[in-house]
Amino acid sequence: MPTSISWNLFESTYLRPQISDIYGAQYDEDTLKKTTFAAITDLVSKGLTDIGPLPTSTTVPATAQVTYLNPNQVNIGNNFSFTYNNISVTFTATANTIANVTAGLTSLINANSTFNVKFTAYDDSTRVRLVGSTAGESQQFYTVAERNTGTGNPLLEVLIASKPTQQELLVTDLTSITANFADAFTAIAAGVKYFLVSDPVIKLQTAAGLDIQKNETLTTACKANYETLILAYLRIHILGEITASAFWKERLQVSSTQVTNSSGQLTLAERLILIDAENTAKLSQIAREEDKEIALGDQKRLAAIELKEVTRAYELEDKAALVEKSATNGAWTSAGQFTISYLDYYATDLEDTVPLMVKDFFNDDYGIPTLLSGNYFTNIPVTNYKRLDIRLVASANIKFKLQELVDIDWVDVSPEVIDNAITKSYSLINTSIIKLNITALEPNTELLVSGQLHSN
Repeated sequence: MPTSISWNLFESTYLRPQISDIYGAQYDEDTLKKTTFAAITDLVSKGLTDIGPLPTSTTVPATAQVTYLNPNQVNIGNNFSFTYNNISVTFTATANTIANVTAGLTSLINANSTFNVKFTAYDDSTRVRLVGSTAGESQQFYTVAERNTGTGNPLLEVLIASKPTQQELLVTDLTSITANFADAFTAIAAGVKYFLVSDPVIKLQTAAGLDIQKNETLTTACKANYETLILAYLRIHILGEITASAFWKERLQVSSTQVTNSSGQLTLAERLILIDAENTAKLSQIAREEDKEIALGDQKRLAAIELKEVTRAYELEDKAALVEKSATNGAWTSAGQFTISYLDYYATDLEDTVPLMVKDFFNDDYGIPTLLSGNYFTNIPVTNYKRLDIRLVASANIKFKLQELVDIDWVDVSPEVIDNAITKSYSLINTSIIKLNITALEPNTELLVSGQLHSN
């Protein structure tokens, strides 16, 4: 008779021992259930029967970006310009109507060979509707409206009606898992572990998970272990050609002597490598947790006492003293701003300071694709920022180069870097626009970009 166990029991009894050495409890529940669904589907496709219930799933398709261009204050002679990927088209109004501009711009956009492969323009009479050609791809447009021989204050507004979404797998919530033998549960758990370590950046959307790098040795060993358990289940329970004790005795005898991998069996050397890789991953996880604790401790300490200048320091004892956040005469700390009114009794003046501005950004913010083939570049205005911190993580090696606009020329900021995990910091001094140049060396490379722009 099949044995059925609840999801919570399966997680604690089978999953946790498999993956806790690598991730601790840093995986999220949704990711774990989706990965379990993938593992069960894979096992059923390989002929492992009596495993279930196979949860139902729904694939929500990716959607394309929809953007509106809204012209206003139209007078004959006014110019309306549209720019995408550093290529522009301009329509000059020939009538005092919005429809005149929407028709003209629609025609120019659709006639442009660069534009019409990326999006299609539709004339809605009162606006131009742009529909992306590739679902899930984010696009950024720029517009300018100006008086030429016309009058008034023309305007061409860009409005994103719907942002693009990526394809998503929705899995029916798992409540129980059924199998004829406990060996099937072990094989499912090993499959979950393999799927997690084979693609940590995509499948682990947690703060700790995004720090995990692909470990080729660990991934290979996990795959071999998974295939060994599949082979055991097939030979012992499906084919009935060998007993469990005989199978594992055979495997252990071979693994202690063989030097190459065969039939998914781990060699003794590979078993040692797997243990070492898991220990290394666990130590890395501990180090990340310690870094978080240190950072949290620093924040608490600085929130209680911090304002350090060259020759003097002040103590913050009351957070209510930071209410006057709009004061220009004060100094910024990690806890907020000390204002001159708070420091009156010190009988000392503070120099005027500028609030620190920090802008976080990711792929979607500048239209950087998460699935990249070939070269891609995007321009980022940095007029108000002095430093860039950027991190790129990819499923395969990529080329990365930062350029800045100096006068009318693009100048390389640093040599080109080739890696699948790149972390860089740059000083932004002589430019108002930078360009990120990213090239995938393999088709369909998965790419995650994150960064910060700092005002000082």
